[in-house]
Amino acid sequence: MIIKNDINIFRKMKKLALILAAACLLFASCQQQNVIPDPNITALNATPADLQIWQTADDGALAGLKNTELIEFKGACGIVKIADTAEVNKLIAQAYADSTLTDEIHYVWMLLPNSGDTSTCELIFLSGNEPLMDGTHVFHADPVFDSETGNHVNLVFDEEGSKLFEQISDEHTGGQLAFVLKDFGLTAPFVQCKIPGGQIEITSQYSKETVQAIADIFKKK
Repeated sequence: MIIKNDINIFRKMKKLALILAAACLLFASCQQQNVIPDPNITALNATPADLQIWQTADDGALAGLKNTELIEFKGACGIVKIADTAEVNKLIAQAYADSTLTDEIHYVWMLLPNSGDTSTCELIFLSGNEPLMDGTHVFHADPVFDSETGNHVNLVFDEEGSKLFEQISDEHTGGQLAFVLKDFGLTAPFVQCKIPGGQIEITSQYSKETVQAIADIFKKK
């Protein structure tokens, strides 16, 4: 015989199971589309080496994709409606099959929706087989919480990293670099000039929790 308390426990367990199932479906959908709106950075279990700075693809390399209405290009970045991300993945896969995109061009989805717009997201097209440098050259990272300018992470490179990034920024002045964490884009700024001094900011529409989690990665060194 089932008593009242047993029925209440059963109902609670059933409700919890439904919540967990919904969460799993949402996660599976995001993984299928390669889009994570504002992930738990800690769950990525990233190390300093997982932060990479890449050269981005130029207009010529992306010419074959410029005629689609599904991607709005801004430099090497493309803005996509979240509802279209699965279709865009198929479109890009076909571009590789048709050799419209070469093997030296690859892409990653941004971690966050585009500029706070929850209906769209961004992807970044990268160029080359290896990153220009990685986070092993980061001496320390500080989270900055600012409601006016936006939350961001200050990175300070070691001596070797400072020289390397100064050279990279000099060679890519007028171009665009991409900061990537474990196959997800963080930001893709345009380089206005050579950047000496070994200090840079990673900026985007990040929550305080995300900024802190990114900075915490470099405590693992």
